[in-house]
Parts: sequence; C-alpha cells; structure tokens
Amino acid sequence: MTDAERHRLYEELLPAHALGALDPEERRELEAHLAGCPECRARLAEWTATAEALGESVAPVLPEPAVRERLLRRLAEEGAARSGREERRRRGPRLAAGAAAAAVIAALLAGLLAGGTWASLRAERELAERRSEIEALEARLAASRSEVQEARLELAALAELAAILATAPPGREVVLAGLEPAPGGQGRLYVDPERGRGVLVAGNLPALPEDRVYQLWTITGGVPRSAGVFRPAAAGAALHRIEELPEGPVDAWAVTVEPEGGVPQPTGEMVLLG
Repeated sequence: MTDAERHRLYEELLPAHALGALDPEERRELEAHLAGCPECRARLAEWTATAEALGESVAPVLPEPAVRERLLRRLAEEGAARSGREERRRRGPRLAAGAAAAAVIAALLAGLLAGGTWASLRAERELAERRSEIEALEARLAASRSEVQEARLELAALAELAAILATAPPGREVVLAGLEPAPGGQGRLYVDPERGRGVLVAGNLPALPEDRVYQLWTITGGVPRSAGVFRPAAAGAALHRIEELPEGPVDAWAVTVEPEGGVPQPTGEMVLLG
C-alpha cells in the first residue's frame, strides 16, 4: 500500500472518529497518524464541529428502551461480523471506507434517536389525536349553541304570545287550515297591530329536508309579503315570532315551503292558509 493510499484510508476514517465510532485499534493507529499529519488534524476538527452541531440541533431526549436495545444489538452484531483489520487491509481501502461509512450511519442514527426524533414523531401523533378531540368538542359546542339559540327564540315567542293574549282584544286570532301537502297541519295566529307584533302557533307540520324551511306570508290586495321563516320541531310543532306586521289590514295569511333562508316571493307549495 502506497503512502497516498494509506493517507486516503486514514482520511476516510476521520468522520467515524469524530463520532466516536472507531474500535480501539483503529483509533490508536489513526491518532498516531494524526500526530504527524496537520492536514488530517484540520479535517478532523471540521468533522468534530459538524458532529457537535448535529448533536446541538435537537433537544436531548432519551430513546425508548426497546429502540435503544435494538440499536445496540445491531451494532454488536455488526462488530462481531468484522473479520479484523488485517483482512480489511487485504481487501483494500474501499472496504475500510465502507466500514467507516456504516459506523458513521450507525452513530448518526444513535445521535438522532438520542436527540428526540422518535419522541417528536410520538408528539406529532399525540397532537393529531388531540386536534381530532378538539374538533369533535367544537362540533358538539356548535350544536349546543344552535340548540340554545333555538330555545331563546322559542322563549321570546312565548313571551310575545303571553303579552298578546294578555292585552289584545278578542278577534285578533286568525285560524290557518292545512292544505293538500299537509292536510293535518293547523295553525293559529295571534297579532297585536298596535305593537306591530304577532306569534304563529302551528302543529302537525311535515318534516323538511335540511335545505328547506317554512315561510310565513301576509297577503294584502293579492300581494304577498314575507313574515319570516321557521322550522318545526321533531313532532311537527312550531312557535314563530313575527317581528313586524304590515301596516293596514291583512287579507290572508299563508305558509309555504321555500329554500333555506327564505325567498322574496313565494315559490313553493302552500301548506297553511287562513
């Protein structure tokens, strides 16, 4: 082996030496070479700085015991499989370089494990689970808020109905009868023109798809005007508060099935009329 080949062999062992992955014999021979080779000492300083930067780039978290045991067992098996430095020398510098590369890879794996890579993966998985739980809680909270809002609307309608019944004179009750789409439907309107308010109490209304609502209309001179939209409860009952009554007399009241949010003019089937 020429001096140049021997120098290249020692140079290829520098990364493993920087990571502490050489066996004692290799370390002694390399350190003897380093004593008389300033070029290799400079390269070793560079590899050592790189290894230290790698170790400082992640938080020092110990790997799981099972992972540590597997890694140590694999390193021991690889060490037992080595046939000795003399045989590696006979096979040439490429085999020595391969052994050094394997040692570097194993040391890097150990450093990454000690640096918390597996702990980070566990943390990411736990974070995803927590996010899923939070999303489920947010969905339940949104449903609860919707139920609370519906309860508030019903409470306001009941309060309005009580006020109308307590103060309005007789004759301000309008009966709505069910039509062909909902022959069993029925409704009663209680209005207070002086206050411009009213309440519709309806029952036996068919359930609707999610994209449909019931819409109440006032009809004066053949012209319909929206008086709000509502949805019945599961049993088909509904309590709808009318925020603003039209000025003047109302010729008729009607309820139709319309798209979610309501429409400016009736487009769907009429289910109640009075």
